[in-house]
Amino acid sequence: MTHQPSESDSTAWQSPHIAAAWQRQAAMREDIMGQTTRRMLEAADIKPGSRVLDIAAGSGEQSLAAARIAGTNGFVLATDISESMLNAAAESAKQEGMTNISTQVMDAEQMDLESESFDAVICQHGLMFVARLDLALSGIYKALRKGGRFAAVVWSSPEQNLAFSVPMSILLRTVGRSSTLLESAGIFSLGRPKKLIPLFQTAGFQEVQVQPIPRVYRALNAKTFLEERIAMGSGGMVNLLNQLSEKQRKAALDEILESLKPFEGPNGFAAPCESLLVYGNK
Repeated sequence: MTHQPSESDSTAWQSPHIAAAWQRQAAMREDIMGQTTRRMLEAADIKPGSRVLDIAAGSGEQSLAAARIAGTNGFVLATDISESMLNAAAESAKQEGMTNISTQVMDAEQMDLESESFDAVICQHGLMFVARLDLALSGIYKALRKGGRFAAVVWSSPEQNLAFSVPMSILLRTVGRSSTLLESAGIFSLGRPKKLIPLFQTAGFQEVQVQPIPRVYRALNAKTFLEERIAMGSGGMVNLLNQLSEKQRKAALDEILESLKPFEGPNGFAAPCESLLVYGNK
């Protein structure tokens, strides 16, 4: 949710409608992503009193989770390029009565933060959308104190996330673009450990580790899943759909819906998916 590459819709993330959709579905994401978030916070070694920076915080569920651990003597700064998303995060913090969390509109590629001012940095499903990841990682490294830790979650490979990659492949083909873009830019661009580890090491991080986190994405049915993805601006879908004529759009959505049917069963829609947890020390 910071700076999107070419096939992602950078303006979509800044839409109040998409921010509202993310906020509405917070409980659903907690059910799906809760364990992943907890593992990321543990990997970041967040403790009571920690000062935490959240990159591409979005609607801020993981920011609030970090703030609960950091406690009243700690602090969380949630940053994102989307003011609408951060407004949703701030509203959630207000509803919980949290006073140890602040939000700031900030591009991950152009962070203006004091050196060594944070004990931990986190980023959940945001690094994939940063065009100049080298600049972002350099800024994160600078903001961390010596001995601090950066932990991030990114999407794994397309083949481990078929309910997400197949629809994107269909849309890319429909607009006349190669499905190889799935791995060269956007949602799956960091889905290989052999790519992730050198990026972190080049930025200066030490003892870099990558761990897969499998989970299951559940919905009422395939149609509901697809509608949720579109409402939330998932993975650049909005941008690609907006490039289609009404006839093309209907045909593409029908094909996507058919591709998702194998994930339907007696208990509803259940699609295996996987993220990668990557972390390293300064």
